[in-house]
Amino acid sequence: DPVKLGPITSIASYSGTLHVLRPGQLVQLSGKVVNEHLIDWGNLPSKNTGELLSMGSRLFISTDRGLGVLRGASLQSIQGADGLPVEETRQLVQGFDRDVWIGTPRGAIRMLEEDWHYFGADHWLPDNRVNDIAVAKNEVLVATEGGIGMIRYEPFTLRKKADHYEYWLENWGHKRMGFIHTIRDYQGEWVREISDNDGAHTATYLSAMSYKYAATGEETARKEAVDAFQAMLWLERITPIDGLIARSIWSRKGDKGAMGQRGSGGLPAKWNATADSLWYWKGDASSDEIIAHFYSVSLFHDLAADGKEKELAKEHMRRIAGYIMENNWVLIDADGQPTRWGRWNPEYLLRPYGWSDRGVNGLEALAFSYSTYALTGEERFKKGYQQLVDWGYAENTIKQKNTFPPSQIAPWDDNLAFEAYNTLLRYEKDPILRSFYLRSLERTFEIKRMEKIPWFNFTYAAMTGNDADLDAAVQHLREWTLDAIEHNFRNSHRDDLFVEEGYTSYEGGVKAISPREAAVTRGARRAIVLDGGQNSKRIMEPVGFIRDYWMGRHYGLILAPETSDPKLLEVDKSSGEKVGAAPYDGPDRPDFL
Repeated sequence: DPVKLGPITSIASYSGTLHVLRPGQLVQLSGKVVNEHLIDWGNLPSKNTGELLSMGSRLFISTDRGLGVLRGASLQSIQGADGLPVEETRQLVQGFDRDVWIGTPRGAIRMLEEDWHYFGADHWLPDNRVNDIAVAKNEVLVATEGGIGMIRYEPFTLRKKADHYEYWLENWGHKRMGFIHTIRDYQGEWVREISDNDGAHTATYLSAMSYKYAATGEETARKEAVDAFQAMLWLERITPIDGLIARSIWSRKGDKGAMGQRGSGGLPAKWNATADSLWYWKGDASSDEIIAHFYSVSLFHDLAADGKEKELAKEHMRRIAGYIMENNWVLIDADGQPTRWGRWNPEYLLRPYGWSDRGVNGLEALAFSYSTYALTGEERFKKGYQQLVDWGYAENTIKQKNTFPPSQIAPWDDNLAFEAYNTLLRYEKDPILRSFYLRSLERTFEIKRMEKIPWFNFTYAAMTGNDADLDAAVQHLREWTLDAIEHNFRNSHRDDLFVEEGYTSYEGGVKAISPREAAVTRGARRAIVLDGGQNSKRIMEPVGFIRDYWMGRHYGLILAPETSDPKLLEVDKSSGEKVGAAPYDGPDRPDFL
């Protein structure tokens, strides 16, 4: 009774027997016997089959609706609900660490024992359609319609990754007069962006270097912190009014590109010239910048400042907090009008127009007034703080985190809130008031927990001592990509978009996207954004990783590496190749020390 064996699409040896994949059917060839009934339990996920891969106790079959996995005589399926990022699987190749590489028309997948890694265009591959995969000792070559993507694995400690990003800031030109900047492609040239939030971005770096100095005692870290601190001081000293801060500073003779013309809420930007006409400073500062100043400067005071620096830090906080309080909890700009978002007064926060901001803005005001009192000892700031408490601001913090409607949630508000938590809970010891702030933090962290962002987890752990999913947070740091250029990424097409077991989505997100599968973003941005990127035309400053790593080290949430091998602790800086934005070439910043 002759049997036609073909057509054959793939063959593999499994359990000492040759297995043959025909279109839609798996059979065995045992000697001259063709066994078409080898499966006792289960079925293929689809009749549209691709390739076979025999690996240990399992035989994998690729299909357009997931993977079939043969164990003995039992066939099971692996699909999107099981974590497979793309169900339309084709190529199957054994990896180098008990892993399997899978080619699909929508990117490449690495399947590990308990994890999945997705690699898509343009972040990792020239094109999403994979034609073939080859695996070497520590490198994977992915042939696509647009060319070959090369993914190389190198041993890195988190300490070395932090060193990589610190060197990146220097080598790519993110630094300028103590400030930290995003870099953009401007008419074919990389230039530093003078943004709406230069103070806030620099504050993250100031806190990072303060944490690093506290953890290591390295004088180079303290020097970096002092430089960033002076830049923060300048944002207040450049304005004609004591206590009023600028968003950013533009040099007429040293900066390239174009001055930003967009201001808050779509209004025109407010640029003001200094008396000597050397500089322009951007007005209309918001609550974002204010809380960033108090968080980072108070932290610098506590962890890294010395002598005169401590006095300057206290004076800086005194001037800003005093100016806001003198104007009845409103930030008045140089034109005599309140800034668009610099409002912490009850006429705004306890009325319909500002009602949705009452929690986060109230938390900010409580944080900057009390921290200023704690460091200066001046009773006026304690009285101002008590005034806020009497208005009910402490109770309002409990539900400061908005979750509805999802389209109206401002992701940067989470960063502001956690800067305020970090500031307020470091100083406030009153058990009754702390109970409000801790309940607020508990509620907020439960909402943000599914995103596994270390800034949120580490803050919660440091301020409460409670379990904070630290393994997930540290894994998040491991998965940051070394390239900070914002390549496009797309995840909305994936078949594994579901909320992981043990988490609840309160903001409408369906999956926390790994940093490996997105572009480098600021450390507190949402991880539930599926698609994004800047067409490789913008380079993000990777200060979020640096801050979170050294924060974890400072609080003992991350241990120092056990190795002393410099190759695992530092990146090679010997090439000397300069990339990115050209060095700043203009007048110097004032020295306040």
